[in-house]
Amino acid sequence: MVDNTAQGVCTCQMVHAVLAEALARKLRDAGRIVAVARDTALMESGLIDSQDLLDLILEVEERCGRVFDPECFDGGDAITLAKLAGAFTAP
Repeated sequence: MVDNTAQGVCTCQMVHAVLAEALARKLRDAGRIVAVARDTALMESGLIDSQDLLDLILEVEERCGRVFDPECFDGGDAITLAKLAGAFTAP
């Protein structure tokens, strides 16, 4: 688990770490052990579906106190951890 209380702010790197951790847990729970790079196409490769995407977004918002900003997210291309992490803004 990422602890952002000591620093008081959840950085983009921390957001990425929370996303990666949540995704790894979700895949493990589904019996899938897969290494996922920052630029892996998550939905296109079948690793997640739309509900999983929402779950990841909600977990970051809850754990990091950041808000997902769809205006900062280009969903037209492949959805990756790096793109997701970049779409969270400070409250």
